[in-house]
Amino acid sequence: MSCELNTSADSEHWTLDTDILIHQRGVDAKIRSAAQGLLVTKKPTAISAFSMVELKGNFIQDLILLRHKVSDSDDLREAYSRIARSGGRKQQLMLVQLIDWLGGTNFAPNPWAPARAQLLTHLDAQILASWSSFAGIVDKILDDFQCTRAREPPMASGNAWNATIPRCTKANTSCSIEAFMARHLDALKKLSAALATLPVADVTNELDKIRTIVDETIVSGRFPWQGTRCRGVGDLLVSLQSKSTHGLVSSNRKEQVVLSKALEYDWHFFDSVAIRSG
Repeated sequence: MSCELNTSADSEHWTLDTDILIHQRGVDAKIRSAAQGLLVTKKPTAISAFSMVELKGNFIQDLILLRHKVSDSDDLREAYSRIARSGGRKQQLMLVQLIDWLGGTNFAPNPWAPARAQLLTHLDAQILASWSSFAGIVDKILDDFQCTRAREPPMASGNAWNATIPRCTKANTSCSIEAFMARHLDALKKLSAALATLPVADVTNELDKIRTIVDETIVSGRFPWQGTRCRGVGDLLVSLQSKSTHGLVSSNRKEQVVLSKALEYDWHFFDSVAIRSG
C-alpha cells in the first residue's frame, strides 16, 4: 500500500465504503466520474484497511480470472464465450472496458497472438496497480483492528497470479479484532436491539449475518473471528470504524439505513441508480 496505515481515526475524514472504490474503476462513465468526484468533495478521505480484503475478493480476483480465460483462449471469440459461460457480467464488462481502453473498434483481435499479449500486459498492469492505487487515492487508511488479511497483496507466480484470501486461524492471523469489538460492545447492543425490531422484509442477507454474529458476540463476550466471519459482516466492520470519522459514503442503502441509525454515525448515500439515469 502506498498510503501509511493509521491505527487511529480522524473526525475530519469521510470514510469511503468498498463499493465506492469499485465504482471509481467501473465501466459506467457517469458512476465512475461521480465516485471520483468524492475524492474532492469529501476530502480528506479514508478507507478501512478491511476494504482491501473486500477489493481483493470482489475486484482483483475477477481480473485474475479474466486474465486466465484470455490466456487460455485461441481467439477473442473463444475468450468472450468462456467468460459468458462462467465469468458472469462483471468479467464481461471488464473485458469490454479493457478493449475500449485499447482502441475500441480500432482494436485488432487478429492476429491473436500479439492481441492476446497486449490484453495480458494490460491485465497484469491492472492487477498490480489496483492494490496500491486503491490505497493511494485516499488520505488515510483506518486499521483499528490491524487486519492481517489486508496486508497480503496479490502475488505473481510464474505466468499467473494468486489472490486467494486465507481463512483466518490462530496460526496465520495476528489482528486485534476481538479487542476492537470489545470496545464497541455498547454499540453492538444497540444494534442488536434495532435489528430485533426490524420488519422481516427489511432484513437483507447481510443484516441477517450481522444480527447473528452480533448476538453471538454479546452472549459469548468475544467476537468469533476465525474462518471467514469478518468477510461475512464487512459492512459492520466498516460502519464501526466510521463512528470515529466524519461519516461514511456508501451506495449500500438497505444496510446503511439501519446501521447508521443504530450505530450513530453520519451517512452520505451515493445513489448510483439516480446518477446513472441522470
